[in-house]
Amino acid sequence: MFWALNWCRYQRDRISGCVKFKFSDGVAYRILLPLSRTDLIQRSIARTGRPYEEAELEYIGKRVKNRAVAVDVGANIGNHTLYLSQKLRFHHVYAFEPVPTTYEQLRHNIALNGLEQEVTTERLALGMSDGRATITEFDKTNIGGTRISADSSGDIRVTTLDQYGLNVWKELDFIKIDVEGFEENVVRGGLQTLEKFKPWLFIECNEPLQEKAIAMLLKSIGYDEPVKVAGTNRFFQHSTKRSV
Repeated sequence: MFWALNWCRYQRDRISGCVKFKFSDGVAYRILLPLSRTDLIQRSIARTGRPYEEAELEYIGKRVKNRAVAVDVGANIGNHTLYLSQKLRFHHVYAFEPVPTTYEQLRHNIALNGLEQEVTTERLALGMSDGRATITEFDKTNIGGTRISADSSGDIRVTTLDQYGLNVWKELDFIKIDVEGFEENVVRGGLQTLEKFKPWLFIECNEPLQEKAIAMLLKSIGYDEPVKVAGTNRFFQHSTKRSV
């Protein structure tokens, strides 16, 4: 913890790989970027000094008004998790990141900002059923593009959104899902949770067929057609929240 605090001594230090975000409303927090010279997302943050996908994050802030609990599926190093917790002031954020080295970076960023009570981190993958998985694709130039696949002897634990939180959460207002092609499985494994809480959803849909399949699943439990936010990101609202 102390080395992290010393590392982030300055507001913005490209050499050490740390950025401090400051917003006009006075909110400020730090993010460590140990791979800022190689990784796509970390390099972007280091270059711009702003959160990755900030426009999309601002869109979320404009639409999601109830901010009790948020879930970040595919949290990476915590870019979205920190914004949800600090800038949007969600009372609690659950961040899921299955890749061991990336998960450790996520934990460092949560600890750096003193958010251990406000953010729960889990080294888990969410999918369609309980099981195990293994990493099948890893690229140090884009760690957010890491892919996993089912493997009974794999070292990554997989559970479902329903198994994890259905009987734990009293409220659930927002879920972000960005898991490199695994998004439909996450939705299938969380249909009871989605039907119960009707949270706003922010889902990466890289392929048209994938987007169609997810949209059909969500339509079956009362969600409207997705709104294209930017690139491959889609925003889903439940029909009961059209006036929100």
